[in-house]
Amino acid sequence: MGGLDQNDSNAGSYFDINTTEFRYIGYFSSLRRGIELVWSYPWEAARKGWSGIVHLEFTIHENGSVTEIKVLKSSGYRVLDGAVVEAIQNASPFAPLPMSMNKNRIIVTGQFSYVGS
Repeated sequence: MGGLDQNDSNAGSYFDINTTEFRYIGYFSSLRRGIELVWSYPWEAARKGWSGIVHLEFTIHENGSVTEIKVLKSSGYRVLDGAVVEAIQNASPFAPLPMSMNKNRIIVTGQFSYVGS
């Protein structure tokens, strides 16, 4: 899924974290790598075999800072939801937004999967 532009650049545009939009693929690949480096499966949840998918969104500002991390749909486990929110907080700030985006901020949506053993 690519970006769905809104006319007001201050309102931000929505981008899926797995966008295949060629001109932004490098930025989002780097963003995902940064999150993956600090994101871990909570030990207790893994031990209990808890799994689920967390749907969330967060805002990245022009300078790479992150605000407004929101869980849109819970995995069903607060500890799993919290771990991915914490990973985004710990991975930020990200690189500044590419000049080609011409945006003050973007809203990133994504799904983060936990697969129990």
